[in-house]
Amino acid sequence: MNFSHVLGSQLPPSASAHRPELAGRRWEAMGVSLVLHPRNPYAPTVHMNVRCFVAMKDGEDPVWWFGGGMDLTPYYGFEDDARHFHATCKNALDPFGADLHPRFKAWCDRYFFLKHRNEPRGIGGVFFDDFAEGGFDHAFGMTKSLGDAFLTPTCPSSNAARTSSLANASAISRPTGAGATSNSTWCTTAAPCSACSRAGAPSPS
Repeated sequence: MNFSHVLGSQLPPSASAHRPELAGRRWEAMGVSLVLHPRNPYAPTVHMNVRCFVAMKDGEDPVWWFGGGMDLTPYYGFEDDARHFHATCKNALDPFGADLHPRFKAWCDRYFFLKHRNEPRGIGGVFFDDFAEGGFDHAFGMTKSLGDAFLTPTCPSSNAARTSSLANASAISRPTGAGATSNSTWCTTAAPCSACSRAGAPSPS
C-alpha cells in the first residue's frame, strides 16, 4: 500500500502545455495505491489506485479532478471471478451514472492492452482520469465508492478448487532460479510439484 501527498508552487510547462488554465498555479496532489501479489496462484493479482489533483490561484476557482481504477490479473482464469469483479465495479459506479461503467471499462481495456504482446493484461476492470463531472461532491463520491468496492472480496468464496488450495499456499511459490521455466508459471520446478498436485492445480502450460 502506497500513499502520496505532494505539493508545488508551479507546474512545469509540459504539464500546462495542453491545459493553459493550469499555468502559474500552485498545486496539490494526493493518491492511494494498493497492489496484491498473492503467493497462492488461485488468488489473482489485483491493483487499485485513486488520486486527486487540484491547482489553485488566488481570486480564481480551483482546477481539480479525480482519477484511478482497478484491474484483476489472474494466474488461472475463473469465470466466476471475472463476473464478480466486473459486477463489483459496475455496482460501485451505477449510482453515479449508468454510462460510467461501460466508459471506464473500455478505457481500462485500452489502457492495459499490451501492444508488444497483442493481448490485454488480465481481465481488465475500470480506469478513469481527469474526472470532474457533476461537481466535486459527485466526483469524490464516485471515486470513494470505487475505492470502497475494492474492499469487497474479489473472488467468490464458492470456488471450491481455489478455496481448497488455500491450505497449500505456503507450499506454492513463484518461479525462482534456474529450475523455473516457461513451462511452470508458479512452481519452482519445471514439472508440477506434489503440493501443486495436492492443490488440484491444472498442469502448467
